[in-house]
Amino acid sequence: MTWSGSAREWFPEMDGSKPVSRTSSRRCRLSVSTRSLARSQQTNSAEDAAGAFKEFQKELELDPSNANAAYEIGEAHRKVGQLEEAQRFFAMAVKYYPDFEEAHLGLAAVLIAVQKPGEALPHLQKAIAADAEDEVAWYRLAQVQKLLGNEMEQQKALSEFRRLHHQFNQQKLIEKVFSPSEVTKQELDPNASSQVQP
Repeated sequence: MTWSGSAREWFPEMDGSKPVSRTSSRRCRLSVSTRSLARSQQTNSAEDAAGAFKEFQKELELDPSNANAAYEIGEAHRKVGQLEEAQRFFAMAVKYYPDFEEAHLGLAAVLIAVQKPGEALPHLQKAIAADAEDEVAWYRLAQVQKLLGNEMEQQKALSEFRRLHHQFNQQKLIEKVFSPSEVTKQELDPNASSQVQP
């Protein structure tokens, strides 16, 4: 299936007969790369992941203000330890979409990794303001508070993280429902529980 073929298939309004809204155009561009990314996550395929990465790069070339593409590129760089590049793309995503919770979380993760907890704190506060039920935000806030030496605030954040984590695990057991997301959801690192000790 070609790029333009999929666009016509999913969005018949894009047949050229009338102007395309920015939303429809953005949804169309996201669909190809998002499907590639979802497929790479399901199959654990490096080839699909590389294809998704290239699609996100193309999207960003077409629209430098595409916060979703910038975020996904940033997340790909973060996952392989390219923190400077990750920071640049997460910052770009936040610049063009200031309420993008996942981009704030990604940027905070990078800032924590490079030992800049003071810079990470406002991003975590924005992420929590956007979704107070996000366990990743509370976990990273506990990390920041620990690095800042705020033991009481660290304990509060850690307590909320534990509550949400328990709730999330219970919900996961009950629901077992797959719900696709438009962007890669931030998750706890595998060794997260062992890193935050009071």
